[in-house]
Amino acid sequence: MISGLQQQDIQLIIIGPDIQTDYDDEGEENDRGSPPHPPRGSSSKLKKTPQQIAGESVLTRVVHEIDATSFTFQEALNFANVIQKTAKKQTTRFAGHLEIGSKFKVSCKIFTKTMLERPTTWKKLSAISQSSARPGEMAVRYERSYHMQDEDETEVEAEDAVKGYRYGKSLIPVSTEDEEAMKLSSMKQLSILGFTSIKNIKHHHIIGSSVQVVIPNPDDETASVSLSSLIHALYEMNMVGIVRYVFRKNANPRLCALIPHIKPDCECLFLYQLPYMEDLRQYPFVSLSENPKYQPSDNQLQAIDDFINDMDLMEGEKDDNDDLVEAVKSKNISNPLIQRTFQCMQHRALNPDDPLPPIEPFLSKCLEPSEVIMTRCSSHLQRIKDLFPLTKVEKKEGGSATEVWRKTSDVDLEAEPPISKKLKAEKETDFSVISLARGEIEEVGTVDPIGDYKKLIDRKDVDNFEEGSKQLQNVTLRLIKESFGDVMYNKSLTCIQTLKEEAIRHSEPDMFNEYLKKTRDDLIGTRYAPFWDKIIQEGITLITNDECAESSVSTEEAKQFISSEPEQTSLEEEKKEEETDADDLLAMMD
Repeated sequence: MISGLQQQDIQLIIIGPDIQTDYDDEGEENDRGSPPHPPRGSSSKLKKTPQQIAGESVLTRVVHEIDATSFTFQEALNFANVIQKTAKKQTTRFAGHLEIGSKFKVSCKIFTKTMLERPTTWKKLSAISQSSARPGEMAVRYERSYHMQDEDETEVEAEDAVKGYRYGKSLIPVSTEDEEAMKLSSMKQLSILGFTSIKNIKHHHIIGSSVQVVIPNPDDETASVSLSSLIHALYEMNMVGIVRYVFRKNANPRLCALIPHIKPDCECLFLYQLPYMEDLRQYPFVSLSENPKYQPSDNQLQAIDDFINDMDLMEGEKDDNDDLVEAVKSKNISNPLIQRTFQCMQHRALNPDDPLPPIEPFLSKCLEPSEVIMTRCSSHLQRIKDLFPLTKVEKKEGGSATEVWRKTSDVDLEAEPPISKKLKAEKETDFSVISLARGEIEEVGTVDPIGDYKKLIDRKDVDNFEEGSKQLQNVTLRLIKESFGDVMYNKSLTCIQTLKEEAIRHSEPDMFNEYLKKTRDDLIGTRYAPFWDKIIQEGITLITNDECAESSVSTEEAKQFISSEPEQTSLEEEKKEEETDADDLLAMMD
């Protein structure tokens, strides 16, 4: 066996019980197979049988003769703490033609080059089954049912349920047939739309969870020559191809970029997904260069330049021979989350009752700067600290300005501002894009009732105050009754306040006072009574003669109006009155 292993040049690794590799000068084991000291990682409580001693003797001789390597079970488990990447099956993502124009096609295939590896998904198991004598698979089976939102929670069969999409306050049902008709029909395709400079492909425009590689069909020599010509042309001209990519029939079409990649042993095109207009996010940020206070000095710039040079990763760590090599290479860094998950799973499988182990040191350090880099840039870090001093701002004993004002006044600074102040702010910014798109206002709508009302009553060619005020009153009542909770209450309050101000301006106090009295009578005693409470909180009351000379309401009457409640006739009293009327009617008939 030993000669056969030596002839085949086989490297042997033995995982099992600890064996001794110490031989005497004659080439035989010490004490004829009996170890001179307890084996590493083993216990001396159990004696080995003659068969075990003979087996270890054979393994010891094999290890010595062919220079093999042996590990104990515990040592092998320690090595297994680092989960090695499993080999991925090479699966064709796309097999078809790269179309350039309507008549030129190149046979090609697409494979996944880089893809985000996610941890294994957790499965729900039955804790009751686990604690039983025969746990079995412990799998949990899901049963889904559909119920209506009524008192009885009536069950609806799955075939009778359809999807619904919310549009405003309404749910729009969409059947399976409608959903299929809504889908975008597309054919499997990889078609070049045009070419552009590689400078136009910004780093923040590359989206998607994977990078794919396009290669010619291995069985088509013509395709290999054609695609190689395209790759070299793009590479030499610093250009990329913009393509429409549909990896299977009826899949969503993607906008992608084909970027050439040339190495001594490989020529291909990398396929990156690009965003559509809806995928882009436009956020305005203030430029740091516009403010003179944010301009760094020459010494500060030089310090940062030196710091960056010292943190160069190309010579960021040492290898086994103490040579400086590149650091933070993706192929050498394991995902800490995946490694930690498997470490805990391994420990739980072998030690069901023990607590989980602490995080391995190599996991906590895998995404930290190396000691070589930290040692090299320590002096520049101190220099940066001196050039960019940080001053600690001591908190004043008196507290913040908000706290000071809260202590010295009765004003609630966190309370919502009154409607009158909101109106003033709205007047100052009375402009919207909607107003530009709309034509002449003919009626008051619910989108911008105040803007519609003001434009309607401010027209010079016709007097629309009375009609416009009636429309605003109707819109306000509609907003109150159609409000989801109190969502539209603030908007309705603003309408009432605007109506009061315009009534004063047009010397029509009676119109508003009658409206407010009617509103109070309609709301109190109904489910809309909370809105009247908000009117009282805002202090919206009748127009007094101090506010408008044409008004007959005094200030005391206006205060009493919002502090008192209208007389309400109970149902029992109404019933008694009806019975009395009926008796009187019968007496008259007699």
